[in-house]
Amino acid sequence: MPQRDEGNWNTDTLHAHIKAVMDERDRRYEALAVAQKQAVDAALQSAQTAVDKAEAIAEKWRLNANEWRAAMGDKDKLYLTKDVARGYFVTGLMAAGVLIAVVEFLARLIGR
Repeated sequence: MPQRDEGNWNTDTLHAHIKAVMDERDRRYEALAVAQKQAVDAALQSAQTAVDKAEAIAEKWRLNANEWRAAMGDKDKLYLTKDVARGYFVTGLMAAGVLIAVVEFLARLIGR
């Protein structure tokens, strides 16, 4: 920027001064635009990285959830429930009672 001499302004010096100021502002705005573009690009890259990581985590969670569901389905099919165990127990007691009654009946028949 040309040095200002307050007493010797004319059209050429004014034009040169204004042009120098405008050129300096253009350089600053261009530097600002470049910096903003770099910041936006970095933010977009970070956002894309975050999205990729979130998608990977969500996929892993879905796989684990499906595995858990399958395990629960197997548990329901293979493990004995309380009601079924109670039924087997009651049936076993009834069978033992019948067996005892048959043995007592046979003992009375043989004992005569």
